[in-house]
Amino acid sequence: MKKFEWRYLFVGLINVAIIAFAWLAALQGVAWISLVSVVLLAIFDVVFLLKRGYPYRYLFPGLVTFLVFMVFPILFTISIGFTNLGTGHMLSFDVAKNILLSERFVPVGSPVYELQVGETVHSYEIFLTEEQVEKKFWGSIEKTSGDFSINLQAFDHNLSDFSAERNISLLSKRRVYQLMSFLKKLELVLPGGENLYYSGISKFSAVKSRYMEHKEKRDVLVDLQSGEEFYPDMDEGVYKGKGEFLSPGFSVSVGFKNFMRLFSDSKIAGPFLKVFIWTFVWALFTVVLTFAVGMILALMLNKDTMKFRFLYRMLLIIPYSIPFFISVLIFKGLMNKDFGAFNEILMSWFAIKIPWLEHSMWAKVSCLVVNLWLGFPYMLLVLTGILQSIPADVYEAAKIDGAGRWTTFWKITLPMIMSAVAPLLVGTFAFNFNNFVGIYLLTGGLPPMEGAATPVGDTDILISYTYRLAFEGGSGQDFGLASAISIIIFVIIAVLTLINFRLSGVIKKKDA
Repeated sequence: MKKFEWRYLFVGLINVAIIAFAWLAALQGVAWISLVSVVLLAIFDVVFLLKRGYPYRYLFPGLVTFLVFMVFPILFTISIGFTNLGTGHMLSFDVAKNILLSERFVPVGSPVYELQVGETVHSYEIFLTEEQVEKKFWGSIEKTSGDFSINLQAFDHNLSDFSAERNISLLSKRRVYQLMSFLKKLELVLPGGENLYYSGISKFSAVKSRYMEHKEKRDVLVDLQSGEEFYPDMDEGVYKGKGEFLSPGFSVSVGFKNFMRLFSDSKIAGPFLKVFIWTFVWALFTVVLTFAVGMILALMLNKDTMKFRFLYRMLLIIPYSIPFFISVLIFKGLMNKDFGAFNEILMSWFAIKIPWLEHSMWAKVSCLVVNLWLGFPYMLLVLTGILQSIPADVYEAAKIDGAGRWTTFWKITLPMIMSAVAPLLVGTFAFNFNNFVGIYLLTGGLPPMEGAATPVGDTDILISYTYRLAFEGGSGQDFGLASAISIIIFVIIAVLTLINFRLSGVIKKKDA
């Protein structure tokens, strides 16, 4: 009897799960996700069922992970960067048009009926009252009925007596509110044939469609109240009339418009340029300061004559051992203008208070100081290892040749350090270029930048500015513009990565 192989069961379960996911994606109208899922499933089956695919079994999970968490987000962000996706433009054209066509209004002078709902074991009882003409109507619908149309009949009984006779429990306003989704589906038909629809909390009226599609002009909507025609503007993603546009809009491709806005729109270009410059300053100064402080401390602690070197090193490494976000939040409390420990000390000694996080200049200084505190221990560790790897014979030979301390440092120590640490410095620059946590937790990008049309602060770097554009816009979210900035960041980081590869020897120049 052939031995049962568990991999067939595993592959079968994976197939069922992925096929179900692909089917659901297709039903939701996301055909490309369904197609990609099927293609990956086919590759999975080939790799795990055929003997020829055996060498690739260990590569396949990593490849899928790379595609799902790296390639897909990058391609998705790039695609959004060329659209107007954002608040008011989140839907496709067809969905936005259908929403507008489903919009209704209550005609002027149309009677409004107050709603009361009763309940029995098997049905809901609908009672309508029109107070101006003193008319009452009643209808019943089974709870399990799939038909939401109810024919009403005139009703002239006392509601309390009628309810008591038929064991009807009148529902409270809270319970009626909980049935709102059900009530919105109802179509109530009066004895005269007039249809009533849900028009507000506990109200029904003869609502009518607000818009209808033009009989001759495709995709053109006509306002049934004013008679105005609205045409779809495929450049801006809205239905436009003579002096207004309809909401919601829809998502369309805008080409390079988002990128052009960063440089042509003065209300966006000015703040973007300031953020762009500050991002480079923030990343560069962080690298320079942490490297300088780490190197000075490493040189001091590398001397054999210094006592308690182990203790000093241990104390200086402590900031590196504390979780990054905890340290930032602690500094945020210490730098509080009114209650922070730093200003308490300054007030007791010099009678001054510094707006560490409220003033533009001081907020930037605070960001650099905090990042220096968090970054120098790492440089200290790396540079200590490099210094200890330099042969002592090199320094002895330099001393014999008459080289002093400064000459030895500039001619021997620093060049040997830089040859080993240069790729690390480029990598550190790239990391701090996207150091979202360091900025967002400490200042949140604040203080606000004056005259900016977008949500941006003086300490925002490109990545935090992108986040605020996408999720914190006071006038709405602008995913298209945020994605355009993300693409620029991606290009910059890609260039820095190539430089890092070249410096580290991963990419070597071909011999001439």
